[in-house]
Amino acid sequence: MSRSIGTSLDEIVYAPGAGCGANVPIDDHLSLMVFADGKLDQCAAVRDVARSVAPHRSERALRTTSPRAHMNSRLAALDPCAVLGKIGDGHHPALVSNYEPAAGPNRADTTNPWACSFRLDHGDDSTLQDIRYRFTNEHFTPQPGSAERETRIGGLPALENPQPETPRSPGSCTLDVSTTPQPARPGTDRYNPISDAWSSEFIAIEAAGGCAAARATAEELVRLYNQLPG
Repeated sequence: MSRSIGTSLDEIVYAPGAGCGANVPIDDHLSLMVFADGKLDQCAAVRDVARSVAPHRSERALRTTSPRAHMNSRLAALDPCAVLGKIGDGHHPALVSNYEPAAGPNRADTTNPWACSFRLDHGDDSTLQDIRYRFTNEHFTPQPGSAERETRIGGLPALENPQPETPRSPGSCTLDVSTTPQPARPGTDRYNPISDAWSSEFIAIEAAGGCAAARATAEELVRLYNQLPG
């Protein structure tokens, strides 16, 4: 069941026993869904959030003023799709829905400003690539038993894996590039959700065409990154 929660654009959706959500349209193509579940007044919570968000729908994200290190970094200002300006030469690039593995195979995210999925040639799955900016507390060293190997891209440390555990397609290669010369080494409190101390920023690339394609994309992204104001 749904009903208006104050304006013609904001609608509350009630799902008995399964939480409560509010839909806030951004434009004719996009909308923001606020969802709450648990032991709280779920619909009151989403109603408050939706009403506070609605007046700011036309504003750009305030990434550069965020107190979180991974939101106001130099990399956060770089559009990952900008790489197509060079590697797309001589091809027919086509953007595709950004696939988020954690969300499941049927979930597509097309609004993530720090991700870009594309085929270098429209309709050719062998040219599929996925770029994501990550801020994680993972160890930036080859893992035992994996095919990972250390390399460098534009002077920055990188991990290349020609045989990823969960490839998007046969022949895929993953390449992670650290934006700092010395990635953080996770410590004892690495899972502290409010601490950035043990986390590092990475450019994560997966290319269906193999490691040469992944490296070409990584080299162009690092070149663009190095051109950003300090």
